[in-house]
Amino acid sequence: MSNIKVAVRVRPPIEREIKNGEKPIWKTRDNTIYMESGKINTFHTFDHIFDSSSTNLQVYQQYCHPIVESVMLGFNGTIFAFGQTASGKTHTMMGSSSQPGLIPLTIDAIFDIIQNMPEREYLVRISYIEIYNENVLDLLDKDYGKKNLQIRENLDGQAVISDLTEVAVSSKEEIMSVMNGGESLRHVASTEANQRSSRSHAIFRMVIESSLRDGSDGAVSVGQLNLVDLAGSERSEQCGDSVGERFRESSRINVSLSFLTQVISKLSRGERGHINFRDSKLTRILRNSLGGNSHTAIVCTVNPCSMEQTLSTLKFASSAKKIQNTPTVNEILTNEALIRRYHMQIQELKDQVKVMEETHLTKALEFILQERNSFSACGAAASI
Repeated sequence: MSNIKVAVRVRPPIEREIKNGEKPIWKTRDNTIYMESGKINTFHTFDHIFDSSSTNLQVYQQYCHPIVESVMLGFNGTIFAFGQTASGKTHTMMGSSSQPGLIPLTIDAIFDIIQNMPEREYLVRISYIEIYNENVLDLLDKDYGKKNLQIRENLDGQAVISDLTEVAVSSKEEIMSVMNGGESLRHVASTEANQRSSRSHAIFRMVIESSLRDGSDGAVSVGQLNLVDLAGSERSEQCGDSVGERFRESSRINVSLSFLTQVISKLSRGERGHINFRDSKLTRILRNSLGGNSHTAIVCTVNPCSMEQTLSTLKFASSAKKIQNTPTVNEILTNEALIRRYHMQIQELKDQVKVMEETHLTKALEFILQERNSFSACGAAASI
């Protein structure tokens, strides 16, 4: 068994907070974040604390890379950022052109590993969804937004999204191009708290199949990696719209995150009764990542100037770190693996080509024999 790994990342004060004279009230030391004031003294310790000077590359290398390596071996993995709105979640996951986030850094690492493992062959396919107002939308569908995808359970009880677009990719450039196309469709808006606020949860999923090129072991390992950018919790006054679309989006986001928090809380207490995964699309899709077959890492992003909302995030983080998962290697020995089916299709095509070539050769030989017989017959007639 393996506990969910939890790190806290403290962002630096932003321009609005500096302009309003807000001061950081949270401090960090080693793997502890704490606040000391006249009213409250509170200390929280986690697997890792990243202070305001940390970079996305440091977060990836020190915290996320082991999960990526495990996925390449056939384990499931999940990495997601959790925190209030404007706390740095999307910056952590997506980054910028000058400082790539965890998702592009993960993509780079995956293809570096593939290049350094010539004895194995890989098949990488990706999907990208957003959960907007409790609708599951396919960000890679050319008819994006026209269909609310349905979730069902397979024979193993795992959530499967019906009719989800999957794209096979062969390079980091191709995968970034596909992902950026999907990212451009996400619901974002300007709010009081954030100039570009995510109004939906997004899950970028990579499925990586691999096998030995010589086929000596006959097994195909299948690792699945979920990279999750959650929308942030926010108070109604922060959305800048007390009755309209932003308010409705904010309400849906908060309800979804509330269900996630409830699930985390119950799992952290070791409850064995009913866990309400099915109460929201987010928890239903991430069920395997929370107490199931997955290596999971959560980066909780916090605002150093906020007391109440940062305390709420740290409470969530404290619960999450108590949850135990049971990750196991996923190996397929049947023809269910896509990479094996591709091999079978290629062999079938080769056999068809061989038959066509043999048929063509037979017809050519028959034609030559026929021509030779005709020539011989003409020669015999001429001699008479």
